[in-house]
This record gives sequence, C-alpha cells and structure tokens, in this order.
Amino acid sequence: MNTTPDRLVTLDQAAAVLGVSRRTIERRLAKSELNGKRDGKTWLVELPKLLPAENDTLRARVVELSDKVGQLTAEREQLSRSLSEAQDERHRLREQLIQVTNEREELSQQARRLDSEAAVLRAQLEAVTGERDYLRQAHAASLTLSTRLLPERTESNRPWWRVWR
Repeated sequence: MNTTPDRLVTLDQAAAVLGVSRRTIERRLAKSELNGKRDGKTWLVELPKLLPAENDTLRARVVELSDKVGQLTAEREQLSRSLSEAQDERHRLREQLIQVTNEREELSQQARRLDSEAAVLRAQLEAVTGERDYLRQAHAASLTLSTRLLPERTESNRPWWRVWR
C-alpha cells in the first residue's frame, strides 16, 4: 500500500473503509502500520492513498455496503411502520378494554340494584300471597255461612226484575 496520507477519519470510519474491525485499526495504530493523531478524546486516522486495484476493490465494497444500507433503511422504515401500527392497535385495544371494564362495572351496579329490587318484590309477593290465601279462606267461610243462613230461592223470593221466568 502507498502510505501517502489521503484524509483524516475516525476509527469507526477507517474500519468501515478498510473493511476491518475497530480493534484492528487500533492495533495497526499501536504497531505504527497506520498513522493517526489524537484530537481530544477521539483518534483521527490518516488513510493512505490506495493503488488503483485497491481503489476498485474498495469502491465495490462501498457500493455493496451502500446497497446494504439502502436495504436496511427500507427494512427499518417497514419495521417502524409496523411498530406504529402495532402501537396504534395496542392503544385502540387498551381504550376498548377501559370501555368494557367501565361497562362491566355499570352492569355490575345495575345487577346489584336489580337484585335488591327483586328481594323487595319477593317480600311484597309473599305478603300479597299471604293476603290472597287469607282472603280465599275468608271468602270460602263467608260462602259457607251465606249458604247456611240464606234460604234457597224459590218462586216467592225471586227478585222483581225476573218476572219473565
């Protein structure tokens, strides 16, 4: 490789351009295979000018990586849309759950109210049933008394309006 400096890049950029790991770039700096300088907390690496064959290889690698980045970007956008749709669905379902929970509570309150009303109505029904039974007995007794006390109807004690019979 030709070692004439071309440009200064960060460790990560140098690793991407040269197709190696960040650790390899650090090792090459330590062994003085690459030149670099420290800029505050960041290392800047001098990338050497490459021979034409190396340039072609790197260009092909850059095109390949650019295509991969495009694919990953499209996939990320699709996943982002899917995530957004899933979050919207989750929000909609949570709203429905809250609504159903509120309706269930309202129905539970109505059921308790109706149970208490039913208990009152049962008590009233028992009272009315008792009165009915008492009145039936009283009526039967009065019928018995009236048949004993009243004479049978005959022609002579027929009502005046029943003349035609």
